[in-house]
Amino acid sequence: MINLVTGYKGIEHITSDDDASRNASFIGIGKYVVKKGHKLSLDVITNNHVRIYDGECFNQGRHIRINTNDYEDITIDNGSQSTKRNDLIVLRFSKNSETGIENAEIVVLKGDEAIEVANDPGYVEGNLFNGDLIDDMPLYRVCLDGINIVKIDRLFEYMLTIDDIYKLFKQLFNKTALYDSNPKDEFDKLNNEESSLLFVNE
Repeated sequence: MINLVTGYKGIEHITSDDDASRNASFIGIGKYVVKKGHKLSLDVITNNHVRIYDGECFNQGRHIRINTNDYEDITIDNGSQSTKRNDLIVLRFSKNSETGIENAEIVVLKGDEAIEVANDPGYVEGNLFNGDLIDDMPLYRVCLDGINIVKIDRLFEYMLTIDDIYKLFKQLFNKTALYDSNPKDEFDKLNNEESSLLFVNE
């Protein structure tokens, strides 16, 4: 059935699914953090306490944010002497099947303790477009050795804004114009070299 989303019907008719579908049409169906604000950056406060700062992300079209100048404090369970452990900090989207109410929260998934090599705990990989009720977006891996946090790995990708992409392609075009060889060959070469900039790992 055809559905007019952007139009006046005399009743409230635009749903979160409509909004998510529109976002995914422009941004993509993946999971990305936008390079805005503090970009969900993380600070280790103590071995039991980390802080995630403001930022914007999209998970399968769902826009989730920590408001500007705000933050989330996260508790990490104690480690144990002479063992290693990996915890995952994930951004969890969930939907109540009975009420339809949707929610987003930051969840710590605690890994198993190991003597030599710690493995990541499992997380939920849901397909929200297929009606799954839970999906986890991994943000950080917290590596503990004994009682100490020894390393934090960022697990998400940054997505450039349209303005960033415009500037990137303008830069590529200007570089290509300087070459005497086939411009298309040079552009392809540059594009292959710098395509990783579209999703950068800083």
